[in-house]
Amino acid sequence: MLLAGCSSNDNGQNTLKPKGKYAETADNIWELAFWIAAVIGVLVFLVLIVAMIKFRHRPGNENPKQVHGNTAMEIGWTIAPAILLAILAVPSVKSIFELADDPASNAVHVKVVGHQYWWEYQYLDSEPTDDHTPEVLFATANELVIPTERDVALYVTSIDVIHSFWIPSLAGKQDAVPGREVRMLMAADEPGRYLGQCAELCGLSHANMRAVAIAYDEAGYQAWVEAQMAPPVAPTGLALEGEAVFAELGCAGCHAAAGFDGERLGPNLTHVASRDLYAGAIFDFAWGTPEGAAQLQAWIANAPGEKPGATMRDYAGTLTGQQLDALVAYLESRT
Repeated sequence: MLLAGCSSNDNGQNTLKPKGKYAETADNIWELAFWIAAVIGVLVFLVLIVAMIKFRHRPGNENPKQVHGNTAMEIGWTIAPAILLAILAVPSVKSIFELADDPASNAVHVKVVGHQYWWEYQYLDSEPTDDHTPEVLFATANELVIPTERDVALYVTSIDVIHSFWIPSLAGKQDAVPGREVRMLMAADEPGRYLGQCAELCGLSHANMRAVAIAYDEAGYQAWVEAQMAPPVAPTGLALEGEAVFAELGCAGCHAAAGFDGERLGPNLTHVASRDLYAGAIFDFAWGTPEGAAQLQAWIANAPGEKPGATMRDYAGTLTGQQLDALVAYLESRT
């Protein structure tokens, strides 16, 4: 365990390296609890070592006198933990209220929906309330795009089973429960890509249900929003042929492709070519490369074979190479 803790590898999911104010709030409590526990641990081991040496068994020694019901010691080991818990309670309760506080007036509002096995992000025009249902401006999948130095209010839920949304560098965990919508706050201090995952066992591909947050500066974020709000480029050539295949296969029954028009079973593909990741963020699109096209064709042809538990239909042996090329071209045109 000691050697494992010395590893220099960083998988990007380190709760001890907060990159935002809300993650830092939780980390501060952890550090306080850790150092209190470390001091107590050292003292306990020192007393234990002294006792083992001083009172160890020796030839001719009689058994030590048995003492029961030492009132002073019982009072001491009751009061001391109570004081320590009171010390921890103050910042803990303060942090609970901070994390439950209302987001700033310029906050970004996003509904996070857990699916087996991917994350959907619906960007809202305002904060949901008991008497107000906000409009969904657009939806995306696998990559949560946020601005830096602004609050991001996430409204976490699930469409099937219990999931848990967790990007440790930016915020704590939040269970995604069907039929419930729970708000959590997130913030990023600087631009970058922040990795996370589903933290609740949710089925066959639980380990393949990753979460990625991409933080842009304000100008970059506004440019991304404008691109998502704009209509996609009309397909031509092979991409136009792919659009016909898309319609023929009934893909639009699960995937919105020309604008968000209600809940769908699969990710919104309106601007899919603006994303880097798919299939629960386990594959890189690698647009414009032979390797990327080959992997995407393999996914379209047989998603369950590429990712256990995927609900997309198995088209292996059904689609021709020309149809697959056309579908890839169509998706590449969705910028």
